[in-house]
Amino acid sequence: MHLCYVDDSGEPRSGVTYTALLVRDREWSPLLERWIGARRSISSRFGISKNAELHASPLMGGRNIRGSALGDEKQRITKHQAPTIYRDMVSAVPGPGVHLITVGVKGSDSMTAYALLLEELEKWATQEDSYLLMMYDGKELGRGDSVESEDAILRDHSPLRALHRELPIKSRRIIEDVVTKDSRYSQFIQAVDLLAYGAFYHDVWQNPDRWPRKVRDAQSADQRIRMTRYFAQTLDKFDTVPNFVWVD
Repeated sequence: MHLCYVDDSGEPRSGVTYTALLVRDREWSPLLERWIGARRSISSRFGISKNAELHASPLMGGRNIRGSALGDEKQRITKHQAPTIYRDMVSAVPGPGVHLITVGVKGSDSMTAYALLLEELEKWATQEDSYLLMMYDGKELGRGDSVESEDAILRDHSPLRALHRELPIKSRRIIEDVVTKDSRYSQFIQAVDLLAYGAFYHDVWQNPDRWPRKVRDAQSADQRIRMTRYFAQTLDKFDTVPNFVWVD
């Protein structure tokens, strides 16, 4: 069995991407050890609390990082420091039994992109003769940083649950509906957030014609160029080449 952590990225009007971080159940603890080790390192070097939520967009934009899981203090990271922090964290992810899959679709239809992700995950799990339990940031479909009720989160995720329930029961490899997680309290939801951001900008770098000028300009900023290179180096460390499937 594999645990599957999912996050989205992209540019709202031009393309939607979903990235899945797949971890074999018996490799979950070794991955957590590597990740926590990297958290300790950036805490020592940059003063980032081990409980701080790592979120790629504010990190790479040089904005405040929430200083603790409870949102007490904020830590400002410079644009020069951000790519190094990104590198140190994502380089902790590759290892035995850890895989990465990204899908993307042209336009703004996130449900089409999510359906494509389910299709690719079903294919992958069938080839691996494994089963998947999917987890997704429960706040991603929310509204800003406000605290939402559990009912509101469940309502927001009803389109995703509907797609899961269209999978054929007898042959499906993705078990249960998608599980919502709060990224503030999930290290691996934070990990896949960093990876999804990197996968998106890596595609902008490799396939610039897919994306509008403002996205290409954002990718060409020094800190994102460095981040994209670090992401590309990380891809080479996975046991199998990470998939990227795009549909126009």
